[in-house]
Amino acid sequence: MKRKTESPSEWHNTLEERKKAVKEFLEASDNLAGRVKAAIEEEMEKKTFCDMCLDPVFKKCFTVPENLKVLVEAVLGVKVSNLRILPEEISHMPGEKGSECDVRCMVDLPDGEGTTQSVIIEMQNKWSSEIMPRLVYYSYRSSTEKIRKGVSYTQYIPVITICITREIPGEYEEMKKDDWSRDLVDDIRMRVPSGKSVFNGTVIKIVKLPLIMEKAPDELESPLEKLMYILANISNFAMIPENLREYEPIIDSARLSKFSTKEELIEYMESYAMYSREEELIRYNRMEAKKEKAVEDAIEFYKNGVSEDIIAKSLKITSEKLDEILKDAGLKPSDEAPKS
Repeated sequence: MKRKTESPSEWHNTLEERKKAVKEFLEASDNLAGRVKAAIEEEMEKKTFCDMCLDPVFKKCFTVPENLKVLVEAVLGVKVSNLRILPEEISHMPGEKGSECDVRCMVDLPDGEGTTQSVIIEMQNKWSSEIMPRLVYYSYRSSTEKIRKGVSYTQYIPVITICITREIPGEYEEMKKDDWSRDLVDDIRMRVPSGKSVFNGTVIKIVKLPLIMEKAPDELESPLEKLMYILANISNFAMIPENLREYEPIIDSARLSKFSTKEELIEYMESYAMYSREEELIRYNRMEAKKEKAVEDAIEFYKNGVSEDIIAKSLKITSEKLDEILKDAGLKPSDEAPKS
């Protein structure tokens, strides 16, 4: 879709200009549902801060080394040094499609014995089913390349993938241990003989935003809780909560007014539209799953002699809907007249 763009000098980030940009964007986006368009209008015209979990804002904020260092230290729970931002694209073999992280860096971590070890940090702002196989693949390939170059396995550089997700998907639920369910951060480790570092293996750290989203700002204690609360809720901030002011540089970078060009604003709207559509699909799939479960439960209850009245009340469905379910399952006679 081709849109007319303007140079930064021709555009100023004011509410009036944002409204014009939103109108142009929506007119050029015929495939968006009405509810998605309304959500974009509200986001652009009534909010002060952007959704930090969306790619353009996440990258805008955390490609600033000072901000990224604060986030990495909060998730790992240790002080890091010598942070270096790396290219987003992970190196790939000839003929192989490139793969991108949202943010990548290398840091030095203390090893507990007075020295440090370099570790690669890959940041993802949502869960992907490709994270596990990709991590295994690149870790083993990295080791193989080092062996070919004559580098000892003890000099292997561990990779820590930090995945910040507001959805806890099914495939992850199946992987996790039962006693992990209420932890804000879960670790999935693949250990390698990489020497004495306390981070002596490749790790995925899953940060689960749903566990922090409903807290009140004055209930937040650790730096990790505070930062994750900001990521989860910043688009609903009218102003910065008092006990989060220590993170004002990070919060400030997500202000709508910080988009210096119209192109940046359009990129954010495109990302927001994609997220809104995904949310619509997730809601639809959940509703369909609930309907299927209600049908299965109604049939099972009926077969076990539970009264129709109790079934309808328990499953919160009408007696007419229950009647329809039972007839479709062949458990009650149909209303259709027999064919002569």
